[in-house]
Formats: sequence, C-alpha cells, structure tokens
Amino acid sequence: MNSLSIKKYFIAYFDVLGYKDYISSNSKLLHLAQTIRKYLGFINTRNEKAEKLDDEYAYKFKCFSDNFLLCTEKHDQGLIESIAWLQFNLALDNVFVRGSFSFGELHVDKDFVFGKGIVKAHDIESKIAIFPRVVVDNTYTIATHFADSCDTSKIGMEYIGPIKADFDGVNFIDYLDVVKVKYDIKHWKFENGLRAELETHKRNIMENVTKYSKQDNPVVLQKYMWLKNYHNSFCNKHGFCDIVI
Repeated sequence: MNSLSIKKYFIAYFDVLGYKDYISSNSKLLHLAQTIRKYLGFINTRNEKAEKLDDEYAYKFKCFSDNFLLCTEKHDQGLIESIAWLQFNLALDNVFVRGSFSFGELHVDKDFVFGKGIVKAHDIESKIAIFPRVVVDNTYTIATHFADSCDTSKIGMEYIGPIKADFDGVNFIDYLDVVKVKYDIKHWKFENGLRAELETHKRNIMENVTKYSKQDNPVVLQKYMWLKNYHNSFCNKHGFCDIVI
C-alpha cells in the first residue's frame, strides 16, 4: 500500500454554475460530466512538460459533484493559459464556472484528495469569487516568485498580464484576454475564427440572462450580468463592438 503524503500544489478549483438545472435530468448531468472530462483530457495532452521532464509537472484532476480541480506541483509556462483555455471552451459549450487559483498543501491520488489547500481553495471560490471568474489568491503570487518548487526563471509579465483587478479589487484570470493573445500569435487556432467563437460566447450569455430573468432568480442572474459586462468590456476594448450584448 502506498503511503499518504502531503505536498505543495498549485491548485485551480472550479464550481459549475446552475448545477441544479443539470441534475433535473440524467441526460443533462451526463452531458455536463462528458464535457468537463473532454476538456480536462485535452489539457492533459497539452501538458508536454510532464512527458519531457518529470511527474511533478503533470496535471492531476479530480471531479466531484459540481466541483472539479486541477493541480500540479510545479509552475510552468502554460498553467494560467490552460486554466483560461478550459474556462473559455467550457463557456462555448454553455458551461460557466467560477473558481480559485492558489498555492497550498494537498494530498491527491486516485482515491483521496485532502489538505488545507483544498479547504482554502473552496473558501475562495464560494466566498470571494461570487461571479463566473477564477480568483487568483495571494498565495499563488507569492509562490511563483519565491517558492523553491517554482521555476522562477520563467516568471515574468506573461503571468502578470492575464491577471486583472475587478471592480471590487479582486484579482482574477482574464480568460478572454489570454485567448486573444494566444490567437493573435497563432498559438491557438479556432476552426471558425475568434469572431465566431465570441459570437457563441455572446449567445450563451444572452440565453442565460433571458432564462434567469424569466425565472425571477436575482442571485443567479447577477452572475450572468457580470459575464455580460465582462464580455462587453472585452469586445469594446478590442474592436468587436458589433458583438456586444
């Protein structure tokens, strides 16, 4: 039997919005699970460092109910990009998430996941994120600059740029900005172009704004209104004014 151990991990923790709607039918629930598994699988295949270096760079995943996490022992160039890519592609499948990105102690294997790190990650997601954004905790910022487990030679503005301060002073990963940067330098490709993907992003947000307005559900509606403002801010900034909501 393998012994249990607690290590320090970079932890991305996610919560799916509108989970009550998914559990209303098994088909919806299975579709959600398959969608999340598909994109987590894509991220794993993109994680080339794990093959070239060692298992400390490998991404580990755990899904449970309406939550899932991605964690790795060592920071690498594509970590924030992977989170942004995941958040954007889930949104294109009309699955919106909120979450946290932090650094903390954790044990994770095929059977167990536990530790102070996941408790903190959950607290940030549930009490601070509020809206469909991935909040960046100070533990991540400190770790990427000072922790021995981090490859500090690769830390620079590439990691600072995608992290934005929101209206309430909370730092979050600006996933649309990451997508545009990677698309512009042709690292990421979209079959129908970025404009078409933004149209889908817009359509999915509008669908949910309409849905929760009709249900008179202000708690959930405010989350999609935040998304509407976020989408519009990005489109106005980057010349996609005809795609604002």
